[in-house]
Order: sequence, then C-alpha cells, then structure tokens
Amino acid sequence: LAAAPITTHRWSYPVVPDPAVAPAARTFEYRLTERQRHRRTTGAAAFGVPADGDVEIVFRQPPTGSAPLDRFAALYADAADPWDTSTKWYERRKRALALAALPRERYGRAVEPACGAGVFTRELAGRCDRVVAFDPVAAAVRQATAATADLSNVDIHLAALPDGFPAEPVDLVVFGEILFYLDDPDLAATVGRAVAALRPGGQVLAVHWLPWAAEAPRDGMAAHRFLLAHPDLTRIVEHTDEAFVLHVLGRR
Repeated sequence: LAAAPITTHRWSYPVVPDPAVAPAARTFEYRLTERQRHRRTTGAAAFGVPADGDVEIVFRQPPTGSAPLDRFAALYADAADPWDTSTKWYERRKRALALAALPRERYGRAVEPACGAGVFTRELAGRCDRVVAFDPVAAAVRQATAATADLSNVDIHLAALPDGFPAEPVDLVVFGEILFYLDDPDLAATVGRAVAALRPGGQVLAVHWLPWAAEAPRDGMAAHRFLLAHPDLTRIVEHTDEAFVLHVLGRR
C-alpha cells in the first residue's frame, strides 16, 4: 500500500469473505467469469476453505490521509484547467444545477474553498454581495484571480482546508468536489469551521462526484453523509443522479 502511487486504486482480497471485516461502503462485489471461478476454487482449496458462487468480495483500501497538495499542483502544471471546468458538459451541468438549487435569490457573504480556476467563483459572484474564494495551489489562485479580475466583489487568496475561512460571519459556504479528498480529522475540522463561520440561517451548498477517486479517502456520498449527520445542519435541497450528489443544508 505504501508503494502504490497516489493515483492507484487499491484493493484487498479476503481469503474467507466476511463483510463484517470492512464497512459496507468499502465492500464491493466482482462478478467472475467461468475461468475465474475455476481459478478461485483451486486457489481457495489450498487454504482448505470453500469457494462457491460467481461473485467475489473485495475491499477497497483508500488512502489514510488527505490527498497531498503536490498531486493537485502536478495537475495544474500539466494543464491550465485540469478538469475542463469551462467546457465539459458534466461541469457545466453541475454548476447550473448547483446555482438553481440555492433557495435564495441573493446571498450576502459567501466563501468557496478549493475554488480552482475560478469558473464557478465567477458565476457565484452574480448571486452574492461578496465572495471569498481560496485554493491551496498557487497556479489555481493565479487563474482564479485573472478570471475574476473585473469583479469588485470577489477576493481570491492562497489557503488550504481546514484553514482559510474568513473571520467575518458568512451566509453561504460552497464545497465543490473537495470534501472527499479530506481524511477524517481534516473533514471534521473543515465542516466544524464552516458551520462556525455561518450566521444562523446560513447555508452550505455541497456537490460531489459520485465515483471514488483514487486519491480520496472516501467517495462523494460518504462526504455528504458526514454533512447530513452534523447536528447543526438541516437538509433543505437534495439532488442525486448517476453523476453527482448535491445538497443544500441550513444552519439551525
């Protein structure tokens, strides 16, 4: 596991399948071909255990720490917009649904961690009096600053989660495909600071890709379950499709 590159999906194989060994969210079934069934039966016989059926159980072994900053720096070194946020239909559709899901027509102060190249930052600025956005990658900050240079209500700076939240109270926090990259301590600290930064009645907009990224300690749905379980947040809007999950939550 230590030798595997950060971009590698890592799996473990139980000799005696027992779903109790790993949480259900990390347990997956793989359907075997006839040849694979024969090989599995032969191998299991060496351990003196039965191996019936055409499905194999495997456990995902996610990274134990937050995704490293140099992974994202390398992506921006290879491409100005690593996720094609300006042109890819998935990205454009996700942003349109995210903006449409916001219940209020107008917000006061919003904060957008991990703003990337600033494409959504620019659109968000049209609905907010002030947007404070930040990213841990210097190249992304430069691009976001350039993309919003003509907007007087946007502030961009360099910072990484769980830090970066403004000292002043905010009305909206936006988490766009970032929470699943955080390990348990960073996720808890980030959500805690976001809730603390919100005014009473303020809102969190969260939208995350559903598949499990190799660099991520969890998938998008697991990140949203963590948000939904927070005692100071209540669900306002929910959208789930084959590509992503979206929630708007209000601060009690």
